[in-house]
Amino acid sequence: MTEETTKPKDSLESLNSHILGLKTDLNALNTEKEDFYKQKQDISKQISKILEDIKGLKKERDKYTKQVREKKGNREGLNKEIKDKIREIKTVNDEKRAITQKHNIKSDPSGLQKEIDALDLKIETEVISFDKEQKIMKIIKEKKKALNGMKKVSGIFEKSHTLSKEIDKLKGKADDSHKKLTKTANESQEKHEEVIKLTRELNKLKKEEKKAFKQFNRIKHQFQNVNELLKKHLGELKNVKVTVRSKKEKKKSFEARKKDATIKEMKKEVEAKMKSGKKLTTEDLLLFQSN
Repeated sequence: MTEETTKPKDSLESLNSHILGLKTDLNALNTEKEDFYKQKQDISKQISKILEDIKGLKKERDKYTKQVREKKGNREGLNKEIKDKIREIKTVNDEKRAITQKHNIKSDPSGLQKEIDALDLKIETEVISFDKEQKIMKIIKEKKKALNGMKKVSGIFEKSHTLSKEIDKLKGKADDSHKKLTKTANESQEKHEEVIKLTRELNKLKKEEKKAFKQFNRIKHQFQNVNELLKKHLGELKNVKVTVRSKKEKKKSFEARKKDATIKEMKKEVEAKMKSGKKLTTEDLLLFQSN
């Protein structure tokens, strides 16, 4: 009986020890599993943030790229207009050259008018002698005569001046347009380079995320295996406890039956003593009086 009772107890102690070890392993695996899961989640959040940043940068880059196309079109339009004006002024200047040669005109009518205005101002504002004033008046008269002779060709000079001013103005606009175009193109390129940089970082994080998730699944699989083994041993432990309890109860019942049988036998001996008239001991009396 003792040998039979000992075996379940040894099995119980072995199972308890094994279960304790499995619980320790399970807790360690769970901690490691959760660490990898948190690592994977943290990387996923970084990836989401970078994707959002890339989306914003692409939107800005595309906006600048559209502006570059528009500014290029504007610059090309201005350059075409400048070329057209240059061709026009070349034709006008050729015509002006032919007229000045034909009429022996050596100066620009507008310049001659400025000279006349300057001499008039001199007479009006300066204190000069009568003789000198007469000389200046003579010069003014000659210049006015020359100017009157130029009136028939003054239109071509004015057209040349107008075209020259228009060309200068268009060149200023073209230069300003080119500067704005260059600035916008640089901004677009900067955004594009930021997108490339973030894309490289994104690809790196995706690899790290994949690695962390792979580790998480590996530990999760180990965790599940250990958990299943623990459940199995807990079931075995329950069965062993039932067996041990059953054996204890059987032993207790056997001991009780054995004790009852001994008491009955002893009572018979006491009754035999009483019948034979032998002296009873205190123990005999107590045993005889017991149920």
